[in-house]
Formats: sequence, structure tokens, C-alpha cells
Amino acid sequence: MVRLAESNDLEQIMPIVGAVVAEMRNNGINQWDESYPQVTDFRNDIESHELHVADINGQINGFVCINHLEPEEYAGANWSLNEKPLVLHRMAVHPGSRQQGIGIMLMRYAEELARSQGVYYLRSDTYSLNPKMNALFRKLDYRFTGEIYFARKTEPFNCYEKILGREIESR
Repeated sequence: MVRLAESNDLEQIMPIVGAVVAEMRNNGINQWDESYPQVTDFRNDIESHELHVADINGQINGFVCINHLEPEEYAGANWSLNEKPLVLHRMAVHPGSRQQGIGIMLMRYAEELARSQGVYYLRSDTYSLNPKMNALFRKLDYRFTGEIYFARKTEPFNCYEKILGREIESR
């Protein structure tokens, strides 16, 4: 089940962040590190009602922040639409919980959340050196829209978008 995160969920979220950072480091990926993301990022996401967690029998196995905030660097990508999207940030699944469909569940949840808000367009990005997240975007039919650079990172981030089908109302 995916639900809005609560402040007491930080006890389970931060160890996931630590495990993901360690895994990234072991694989030569410096997308996340000790400086990002921080507990304050997640606390702000929770207070803004933007952090959603995959909760399976009381155990949090993953999370994603979903909002309308786009980094200014997004101006450099080749987006298809000029309309307000939902944007996915800070998504992770605990390494020990992979291959169980949790990442897919979080992404599908974001799509349903968008539809429920009357939004039919999603955007996100991930480090070009992050093969798992890049593969997940491709698997779920997100379109690659270009590369952008963030400060303190030597390699580009890949931008992705997905245009959701709109329900046709009968008249």
C-alpha cells in the first residue's frame, strides 16, 4: 500500500537512505551522498504532504516525493508539453526489498495521484550513471527528454516525462 508519510516514518526512511547511499557508493554512483538527501529534506516533504511511502504490513520499503516543483535546470530539457506537471523526486526502494514491484507500485501511484488531481503529465530525472532508475523509467514508458547538469555533479542527469491518457467524457 502506498500512503502519505508521517513524521514517525522518518525512523524507517533514513535507514533506507543510508542503505541506498552505500549501494550507490559501492557501484560508483555519486547521485546521493552524505549531503543529499538529508533528514530535513524528508521532514519538509512530510510537512508539505508530498512524501509517499510504500508500507507493507507496517514496514516501509520505499518512498517518493511528488509535487509540482521543478528545478530551474529543467529548462534545459526537451519537454513535449508546456503544462504544469507532477514531478517525482527522491525516489528509492530499500536494496533488500528490490525485485518485488515496489518501484513500479510507487510510479503507478504517482500516475494515479496525477490523474486524481486532473494532471496528465509527469516529469522526473535521475543520474545518468544510475542504471536501475533509468531502466525503471524506460520500462514504464517514460520518454527521455535530454540531459541536464546539477551543481557538484560531474555527470549529467537524464530527464524523463510521461503523458498520461485522458479519460474522454461522454456528452
